[in-house]
Amino acid sequence: MRQPQEAFFAVVPKQHGAWTVLIACFIIGSCVGARFGLESAILLVSVIAAFLARAALGLGLSLSRGKKERKRLIAWVMCYSGVLLLGGAWLMFWYKLRLLGLLGISGIGLAAFSLSLEKDKRDMTLGGQIINILGLSLIAPAAQYCASGSYSLKTLGVWLVCVFFFLGSVFHVRFLLRRRLEAAGELSERLRAGFVSLTFHLSALLAAVVLSKFKVIPLFAPLALVPVTLKALWPIIRRNRNPLPVKLIGRLELINTLVFSVITVVVFTG
Repeated sequence: MRQPQEAFFAVVPKQHGAWTVLIACFIIGSCVGARFGLESAILLVSVIAAFLARAALGLGLSLSRGKKERKRLIAWVMCYSGVLLLGGAWLMFWYKLRLLGLLGISGIGLAAFSLSLEKDKRDMTLGGQIINILGLSLIAPAAQYCASGSYSLKTLGVWLVCVFFFLGSVFHVRFLLRRRLEAAGELSERLRAGFVSLTFHLSALLAAVVLSKFKVIPLFAPLALVPVTLKALWPIIRRNRNPLPVKLIGRLELINTLVFSVITVVVFTG
């Protein structure tokens, strides 16, 4: 019989990238909100519970109805969902953070869409990855709202900047991993292979500049996207005959996330 601790770890997602987005968005939002109180702690527990519930449900739906393992997974889903509902209700009705209801509904809707894609084995498609990033990035405005106790253009701005960054990472990693041969080819091949990634990064940077002009985000907020734009441009300009190992790509993405987080917090709180 599977031990309880083994059953617990079976429902913990192994996707390091998803955990990175979750933690980074929470830290950025909390720091921009400028206060870490009990509300923020409750939010963190709630979003982790939601994340684990979604993972357990996805795994459970992939198993046949008669399997005992599926029943165990459904029990974990119920447990995590209970934590999420309790934490959400506490924040909305005790602390009167009503906007969390809208953000929660949006997150649940995106999670349901993601689960439908996962059931059809399409969760790792570009569309599936975009849906996952949109859902996880909602943690940033939720954390900012909990930490500050109010919402403003800053709440929207911190979400948009996080979406630009993490979606850019999706395009960049797909280019490095799925177009490996072209990425090691001549300049014309690299340009064709990296066109979508490069176009997105440049468009996101331009959009950030426009948003800063209209004061939706701070004036210097586009600086947070400059390092990742250069990162997307570099493998196209410089030919690398040997594809980068997957682990190295993961470490580089983590470093870029740390740089992005620091710059974002500084410009939003400065």
